Amino acid sequence: MRRGKRPFWLLAISLLSLVFLIYLIVSLSPNYQFSTLNFQLPILPVFLLTVFLSLFFSFSYIFINFRRGFVVGLFTVTYLLLRLFDLTHIFFLIILTILFLTLELFFSYKK
Repeated sequence: MRRGKRPFWLLAISLLSLVFLIYLIVSLSPNYQFSTLNFQLPILPVFLLTVFLSLFFSFSYIFINFRRGFVVGLFTVTYLLLRLFDLTHIFFLIILTILFLTLELFFSYKK
């Protein structure tokens, strides 16, 4: 089996997004809103996007596969959204795991 080359830029972007995520967690309150002109953006979408990017680039670097990094990042953000909407029963986690495993198997199938 041939091992792929790990791109350094994935690790660099992963570390930068992780630093930004830590900055968001430490310095800003959950009720904080970015305001520009007459538009206010809550911190939650920025937080979820940063979590996704951090996990996406980290796992893309670890697995040397963008698709698997995308699946792990999307799985985590979806789970956090379910927790946010107070859908905390174990059944939702099981269904979510089955859904993402099925997607991974579907996209990894080669004819």
